[in-house]
Amino acid sequence: MPLIRQNTLVTYVVSYGYKVLFVGIDHLRFQGGRGPIRLADMWAPLVALVVVLGVAALVAMKRSVRGELPLMVGNTPAGNAFLFGAGIYVGTFMLGSNFMYRLAFLLLCLPQLQDWTSHSRSPAYARALIVVILSSLSNGLASFMIVSQIIDWGIIFGLSLKILSNVTFGITKLARPPSTDPKDTT
Repeated sequence: MPLIRQNTLVTYVVSYGYKVLFVGIDHLRFQGGRGPIRLADMWAPLVALVVVLGVAALVAMKRSVRGELPLMVGNTPAGNAFLFGAGIYVGTFMLGSNFMYRLAFLLLCLPQLQDWTSHSRSPAYARALIVVILSSLSNGLASFMIVSQIIDWGIIFGLSLKILSNVTFGITKLARPPSTDPKDTT
């Protein structure tokens, strides 16, 4: 992992990743006639990433313990594609900085999101995630846009939450003793 990070250019131009927001803030300071504070080289980006992933993990565990698992990823080709696309996006985001072409992997998430939209009583979450992903795919501007970076952080939280929700659901399902009730299919 360090070798990959070492060989990946860290830039704010047409990029996403946990360091990009902080590199972009320095760029905006430079454009405003102020010196860079080099936040991307400090602990702030890593702390922000750990906080976002930690909150996603806590929410996923809380939902799993309560048995609240809305919009689970199905054991279908669409669900598998979602987990691959979300995993690639979250993984490349954690490398620090990546060029936007890698966002194409988010397209793998769309079939599952469409399934959620079609089969949910409240499809607002899935529809919102579709809109956010599509807008993120279209934000390949050659300038730094703080709004697109905030959207990227929101996508990281949402996708991490879905991945971790499925993991915690699977763990709690395996940890439960088998039911003797013939009506229980879980």
